[in-house]
Amino acid sequence: MIMFDCENKNEDCRIIMKCSSGIHWSNQSGGHACRHPKEEGVLIDTPIYEDELEFFYSEHGGYCSDGITEEDANRVDKILKEHSVIYHSNNVFKDNRFALTVDRTRLKDSMEAWVYINIGDKKGVLVWGNSD
Repeated sequence: MIMFDCENKNEDCRIIMKCSSGIHWSNQSGGHACRHPKEEGVLIDTPIYEDELEFFYSEHGGYCSDGITEEDANRVDKILKEHSVIYHSNNVFKDNRFALTVDRTRLKDSMEAWVYINIGDKKGVLVWGNSD
């Protein structure tokens, strides 16, 4: 298992695109709860800086470890859209572009520094450095 650890402020957020890769990623998440969820997949860079998601810490009193709200999800969706974060799949026959959105079926499993997302018909996790 690889631990994703982003200690420096203003580091980019990453996406764990869930797939059978043989690599399991984990990230300290959930603010002061210091949880360590994990998923198998590949790690992808994004143009999003973690300070844009600071509201998870400030508005949840240092904790956000037992799910996120619909309002939190809407804010993350807005950030993803503002940065035009897309998944781009290109092959010989077609070119597909999918907007990334928060996976509303996984709100209870999401937390600060670990938010489940949809990548077209694929799944992933938006991760960034824990704020504890």
